[in-house]
Amino acid sequence: MNDYKPLTTKELERGYFFLTHKGALRKMLFGAGIFVVVIVYIILLINAIGFVQKAGWQHMAMGIGQGSNWAARHAQGAPMPILTKNVQALSLGDRRYALVAFIENPNEDWAARSFKYRFVVDGQALPEEEAFMNPSVNPLKKEERMLIKFGYESSRPPSDVRLDVDAFQWRRYENDSPVINWDVLDIRYYAASRESLNGNDVIVDPHVDWWAQNLSLYDLWEAKFQIALFNGDRLVGVNEILSKDFISLQKKELEVIWLNDLSRVTTTKVYPVVNWLDYDNFKALEYQPRGGGSRVEL
Repeated sequence: MNDYKPLTTKELERGYFFLTHKGALRKMLFGAGIFVVVIVYIILLINAIGFVQKAGWQHMAMGIGQGSNWAARHAQGAPMPILTKNVQALSLGDRRYALVAFIENPNEDWAARSFKYRFVVDGQALPEEEAFMNPSVNPLKKEERMLIKFGYESSRPPSDVRLDVDAFQWRRYENDSPVINWDVLDIRYYAASRESLNGNDVIVDPHVDWWAQNLSLYDLWEAKFQIALFNGDRLVGVNEILSKDFISLQKKELEVIWLNDLSRVTTTKVYPVVNWLDYDNFKALEYQPRGGGSRVEL
Protein backbone atom coordinates (compact mmCIF):
# COMPACT_ATOMS: atom_id res chain seq x y z
CA MET A 1 0.00 0.00 0.00
CA ASN A 2 1.44 3.40 -0.98
CA ASP A 3 0.95 6.09 1.80
CA TYR A 4 2.81 8.87 -0.02
CA LYS A 5 0.93 12.17 -0.28
CA PRO A 6 2.30 15.14 -2.19
CA LEU A 7 2.99 18.44 -0.28
CA THR A 8 0.43 21.14 -0.65
CA THR A 9 1.23 24.60 -1.91
CA LYS A 10 0.83 26.17 1.60
CA GLU A 11 3.25 23.66 3.16
CA LEU A 12 5.79 24.44 0.48
CA GLU A 13 5.38 28.17 1.08
CA ARG A 14 5.88 27.82 4.89
CA GLY A 15 8.99 25.73 4.38
CA TYR A 16 10.41 28.20 1.91
CA PHE A 17 9.72 31.09 4.34
CA PHE A 18 11.56 29.40 7.26
CA LEU A 19 14.52 28.55 5.08
CA THR A 20 14.84 32.07 3.69
CA HIS A 21 14.31 33.82 7.09
CA LYS A 22 16.15 31.38 9.43
CA GLY A 23 18.89 33.88 10.41
CA ALA A 24 16.42 36.66 11.17
CA LEU A 25 14.24 34.37 13.30
CA ARG A 26 17.29 33.23 15.32
CA LYS A 27 18.27 36.85 16.04
CA MET A 28 14.73 37.67 17.11
CA LEU A 29 14.63 34.75 19.60
CA PHE A 30 18.06 35.70 21.01
CA GLY A 31 16.98 39.32 21.46
CA ALA A 32 13.75 38.25 23.15
CA GLY A 33 15.76 36.12 25.63
CA ILE A 34 18.05 39.03 26.49
CA PHE A 35 15.03 41.29 26.93
CA VAL A 36 13.44 38.83 29.41
CA VAL A 37 16.67 38.55 31.43
CA VAL A 38 17.04 42.36 31.61
CA ILE A 39 13.43 42.70 32.79
CA VAL A 40 14.01 40.09 35.56
CA TYR A 41 17.16 41.90 36.80
CA ILE A 42 15.40 45.25 36.80
CA ILE A 43 12.54 43.81 38.90
CA LEU A 44 15.02 42.26 41.39
CA LEU A 45 16.95 45.53 41.67
CA ILE A 46 13.76 47.54 42.30
CA ASN A 47 12.67 45.07 45.02
CA ALA A 48 16.11 45.16 46.69
CA ILE A 49 16.15 48.96 46.81
CA GLY A 50 12.68 48.99 48.30
CA PHE A 51 13.67 46.42 50.96
CA VAL A 52 16.75 48.36 52.01
CA GLN A 53 14.76 51.57 52.33
CA LYS A 54 12.20 49.96 54.61
CA ALA A 55 12.47 50.43 58.39
CA GLY A 56 12.49 46.67 58.83
CA TRP A 57 15.97 46.48 57.34
CA GLN A 58 17.30 48.91 59.91
CA HIS A 59 15.70 46.95 62.74
CA MET A 60 17.17 43.73 61.39
CA ALA A 61 20.63 45.28 61.21
CA MET A 62 20.32 46.54 64.79
CA GLY A 63 19.23 43.08 65.92
CA ILE A 64 22.27 41.47 64.31
CA GLY A 65 24.56 44.01 65.99
CA GLN A 66 23.01 43.38 69.40
CA GLY A 67 23.16 39.62 68.93
CA SER A 68 26.87 39.86 68.13
CA ASN A 69 27.97 41.72 71.25
CA TRP A 70 31.57 40.66 71.02
CA ALA A 71 32.65 42.68 74.06
CA ALA A 72 30.14 40.84 76.26
CA ARG A 73 31.23 37.47 74.89
CA HIS A 74 34.88 38.33 75.48
CA ALA A 75 34.13 39.39 79.06
CA GLN A 76 32.21 36.16 79.65
CA GLY A 77 35.18 34.05 78.53
CA ALA A 78 37.82 36.15 80.30
CA PRO A 79 39.56 34.77 83.42
CA MET A 80 38.15 35.48 86.86
CA PRO A 81 40.35 37.47 89.28
CA ILE A 82 42.76 35.74 91.63
CA LEU A 83 41.22 35.43 95.10
CA THR A 84 43.14 36.70 98.13
CA LYS A 85 42.28 36.01 101.76
CA ASN A 86 43.73 35.93 105.27
CA VAL A 87 46.25 38.73 104.67
CA GLN A 88 48.10 39.17 107.96
CA ALA A 89 51.39 39.63 109.79
CA LEU A 90 52.86 36.80 111.92
CA SER A 91 55.31 37.65 114.66
CA LEU A 92 58.73 36.00 114.38
CA GLY A 93 60.11 37.61 117.53
CA ASP A 94 62.65 40.43 117.89
CA ARG A 95 60.23 42.88 116.22
CA ARG A 96 60.29 40.88 112.98
CA TYR A 97 57.22 39.64 111.12
CA ALA A 98 56.23 37.42 108.24
CA LEU A 99 53.65 39.00 105.95
CA VAL A 100 51.34 36.33 104.56
CA ALA A 101 48.47 36.20 102.07
CA PHE A 102 46.65 33.11 100.82
CA ILE A 103 45.79 33.22 97.12
CA GLU A 104 43.57 30.97 95.00
CA ASN A 105 43.03 30.67 91.24
CA PRO A 106 39.32 30.01 90.56
CA ASN A 107 39.97 29.43 86.83
CA GLU A 108 40.16 25.90 85.49
CA ASP A 109 41.34 27.01 82.04
CA TRP A 110 43.48 30.09 82.74
CA ALA A 111 46.95 30.30 84.25
CA ALA A 112 48.43 33.54 85.54
CA ARG A 113 51.79 33.37 83.79
CA SER A 114 52.85 36.27 85.99
CA PHE A 115 51.41 39.10 88.05
CA LYS A 116 52.70 41.87 90.30
CA TYR A 117 51.91 42.17 93.98
CA ARG A 118 52.93 44.24 96.97
CA PHE A 119 52.08 44.18 100.66
CA VAL A 120 50.80 47.42 102.13
CA VAL A 121 51.43 47.71 105.90
CA ASP A 122 49.71 50.51 107.81
CA GLY A 123 49.44 52.51 104.59
CA GLN A 124 53.06 51.99 103.55
CA ALA A 125 53.51 50.09 100.26
CA LEU A 126 56.44 47.68 100.19
CA PRO A 127 58.51 47.00 97.03
CA GLU A 128 56.68 45.25 94.21
CA GLU A 129 57.30 41.55 93.62
CA GLU A 130 56.23 39.00 90.99
CA ALA A 131 54.42 35.67 91.27
CA PHE A 132 52.41 33.17 89.22
CA MET A 133 49.40 30.87 89.57
CA ASN A 134 48.74 27.57 87.82
CA PRO A 135 45.19 26.82 86.63
CA SER A 136 42.84 24.83 88.86
CA VAL A 137 42.55 21.94 86.40
CA ASN A 138 41.25 19.69 89.18
CA PRO A 139 37.74 21.05 89.93
CA LEU A 140 37.77 19.25 93.30
CA LYS A 141 40.96 21.00 94.46
CA LYS A 142 41.57 24.64 93.60
CA GLU A 143 45.09 25.86 92.98
CA GLU A 144 46.06 27.50 96.27
CA ARG A 145 49.29 28.77 97.77
CA MET A 146 50.73 31.61 99.86
CA LEU A 147 52.56 34.83 99.16
CA ILE A 148 55.09 35.32 101.96
CA LYS A 149 57.50 38.11 102.83
CA PHE A 150 59.81 37.11 105.66
CA GLY A 151 61.74 39.44 107.94
CA TYR A 152 59.56 42.56 107.87
CA GLU A 153 60.74 44.73 110.75
CA SER A 154 58.55 47.08 112.75
CA SER A 155 58.82 48.65 116.17
CA ARG A 156 55.14 47.91 116.78
CA PRO A 157 52.81 45.15 115.63
CA PRO A 158 51.26 45.98 112.23
CA SER A 159 47.58 46.85 112.62
CA ASP A 160 46.54 46.96 108.94
CA VAL A 161 47.99 44.64 106.30
CA ARG A 162 46.60 44.28 102.79
CA LEU A 163 47.73 42.97 99.42
CA ASP A 164 47.61 44.79 96.08
CA VAL A 165 47.77 42.68 92.90
CA ASP A 166 47.84 43.84 89.26
CA ALA A 167 49.59 43.51 85.87
CA PHE A 168 48.26 40.01 85.18
CA GLN A 169 49.55 38.12 82.17
CA TRP A 170 47.00 35.37 81.55
CA ARG A 171 47.51 32.26 79.46
CA ARG A 172 44.70 29.88 78.56
CA TYR A 173 45.39 26.33 79.66
CA GLU A 174 45.58 23.95 76.69
CA ASN A 175 47.09 20.56 75.91
CA ASP A 176 50.44 22.17 75.17
CA SER A 177 50.84 23.00 78.89
CA PRO A 178 52.46 20.35 81.09
CA VAL A 179 50.70 19.47 84.34
CA ILE A 180 52.73 18.76 87.48
CA ASN A 181 50.70 16.79 90.03
CA TRP A 182 51.94 15.99 93.51
CA ASP A 183 51.15 13.51 96.22
CA VAL A 184 51.86 14.92 99.70
CA LEU A 185 51.67 12.24 102.39
CA ASP A 186 52.27 11.69 106.11
CA ILE A 187 52.48 15.34 107.15
CA ARG A 188 53.62 15.38 110.79
CA TYR A 189 54.24 18.31 113.11
CA TYR A 190 56.60 17.96 116.09
CA ALA A 191 56.45 20.57 118.84
CA ALA A 192 59.62 21.83 120.50
CA SER A 193 60.97 19.27 122.93
CA ARG A 194 63.90 18.56 125.21
CA GLU A 195 65.96 15.50 124.30
CA SER A 196 68.91 13.81 125.95
CA LEU A 197 71.93 13.33 123.69
CA ASN A 198 75.09 11.75 125.12
CA GLY A 199 74.02 12.75 128.59
CA ASN A 200 73.31 16.35 127.56
CA ASP A 201 69.94 18.01 127.31
CA VAL A 202 69.25 19.29 123.80
CA ILE A 203 66.37 21.51 122.73
CA VAL A 204 64.80 20.21 119.53
CA ASP A 205 63.13 23.01 117.60
CA PRO A 206 59.59 22.57 116.26
CA HIS A 207 59.62 20.96 112.86
CA VAL A 208 57.46 19.34 110.19
CA ASP A 209 58.28 16.40 107.96
CA TRP A 210 56.35 14.82 105.10
CA TRP A 211 56.68 12.70 101.97
CA ALA A 212 56.26 14.33 98.55
CA GLN A 213 56.05 12.48 95.23
CA ASN A 214 56.33 13.99 91.76
CA LEU A 215 53.47 12.28 89.92
CA SER A 216 54.30 13.86 86.57
CA LEU A 217 56.49 12.58 83.74
CA TYR A 218 58.84 15.55 84.02
CA ASP A 219 62.19 15.85 85.77
CA LEU A 220 62.50 19.15 87.62
CA TRP A 221 65.57 21.11 88.59
CA GLU A 222 63.84 22.29 91.76
CA ALA A 223 60.51 22.36 93.55
CA LYS A 224 59.38 24.70 96.31
CA PHE A 225 57.08 23.71 99.18
CA GLN A 226 55.25 26.08 101.51
CA ILE A 227 54.15 24.99 104.96
CA ALA A 228 51.35 26.58 107.00
CA LEU A 229 50.61 25.78 110.66
CA PHE A 230 47.19 26.44 112.17
CA ASN A 231 45.73 26.48 115.64
CA GLY A 232 42.11 25.88 114.72
CA ASP A 233 41.44 28.45 112.01
CA ARG A 234 44.23 30.78 113.16
CA LEU A 235 47.50 30.80 111.26
CA VAL A 236 50.44 30.48 113.69
CA GLY A 237 53.43 29.67 111.50
CA VAL A 238 54.69 29.60 107.90
CA ASN A 239 57.85 28.38 106.23
CA GLU A 240 59.32 27.43 102.84
CA ILE A 241 61.79 24.87 101.58
CA LEU A 242 63.40 24.31 98.17
CA SER A 243 64.11 20.75 97.02
CA LYS A 244 66.66 20.25 94.25
CA ASP A 245 66.55 17.63 91.47
CA PHE A 246 63.02 16.25 91.80
CA ILE A 247 62.76 13.68 89.02
CA SER A 248 59.64 12.04 87.60
CA LEU A 249 57.77 9.72 90.00
CA GLN A 250 60.41 10.25 92.68
CA LYS A 251 59.31 10.21 96.32
CA LYS A 252 61.25 12.26 98.88
CA GLU A 253 61.04 12.80 102.60
CA LEU A 254 61.31 16.50 103.38
CA GLU A 255 61.65 18.48 106.60
CA VAL A 256 61.51 22.10 107.67
CA ILE A 257 62.43 23.60 111.05
CA TRP A 258 61.22 26.70 112.93
CA LEU A 259 63.72 28.68 114.98
CA ASN A 260 61.08 30.66 116.85
CA ASP A 261 58.53 29.57 119.42
CA LEU A 262 55.14 28.44 118.17
CA SER A 263 51.80 28.18 119.89
CA ARG A 264 49.70 25.04 119.84
CA VAL A 265 49.35 23.53 116.35
CA THR A 266 46.31 21.49 115.34
CA THR A 267 46.57 21.45 111.51
CA THR A 268 49.49 21.46 109.08
CA LYS A 269 49.20 22.11 105.34
CA VAL A 270 51.85 21.76 102.64
CA TYR A 271 51.55 23.55 99.27
CA PRO A 272 53.77 22.48 96.32
CA VAL A 273 54.80 25.54 94.31
CA VAL A 274 56.07 24.78 90.77
CA ASN A 275 55.32 26.98 87.79
CA TRP A 276 54.06 24.76 84.95
CA LEU A 277 54.99 27.42 82.40
CA ASP A 278 58.58 27.83 83.58
CA TYR A 279 60.12 25.55 80.95
CA ASP A 280 63.63 26.37 82.18
CA ASN A 281 62.83 24.33 85.29
CA PHE A 282 62.32 21.15 83.24
CA LYS A 283 65.42 19.02 82.75
CA ALA A 284 64.00 17.66 79.51
CA LEU A 285 60.81 18.08 77.54
CA GLU A 286 59.32 15.50 75.21
CA TYR A 287 58.13 18.35 73.01
CA GLN A 288 58.86 21.98 72.42
CA PRO A 289 56.14 24.25 73.85
CA ARG A 290 54.28 26.28 71.27
CA GLY A 291 54.74 30.01 71.29
CA GLY A 292 51.93 31.85 73.02
CA GLY A 293 49.76 34.03 70.84
CA SER A 294 46.64 36.10 71.22
CA ARG A 295 44.59 32.90 71.03
CA VAL A 296 45.91 31.67 74.38
CA GLU A 297 47.25 34.76 76.10
CA LEU A 298 45.80 38.01 77.42
